[in-house]
Amino acid sequence: MRAVSISNCSLIKRFIQGYLGTPRTPVPFGGRGKQLAALNDWLADPDAPPNWLDQLDINIWPTVFVPISIRYETNRAEVFYGTLAARLAEIHGKTLNVDPASSYRDEVIEYLDLFHECERCCLVVIDGLDEAAG
Repeated sequence: MRAVSISNCSLIKRFIQGYLGTPRTPVPFGGRGKQLAALNDWLADPDAPPNWLDQLDINIWPTVFVPISIRYETNRAEVFYGTLAARLAEIHGKTLNVDPASSYRDEVIEYLDLFHECERCCLVVIDGLDEAAG
């Protein structure tokens, strides 16, 4: 495995500062300060229910959960994108294009763009990204 070059580290540092700011001038990540505070409160509460996703109001926060697992063979790109695309289509009330020649990745991008266009929210939770293949 090759080490990350110093120039790449500088690029990544600039990327992080662009999104998070600096200690002197922090920038709220993605404008989700309230949501992150609620998540932090839940994480800090030892009496909170163990599954934060089950507590969300799906009418306000439709949720997509995509677990990536080598053990359960959900780590391949076509499984990941197919699952994500199918759930996003369902949330939008659309029928997923199942043409084998189409790319589920492209479908995912289009469905995510729809949230911006219709000013709706959606929470996408991806677990196990470190096990992804392809």
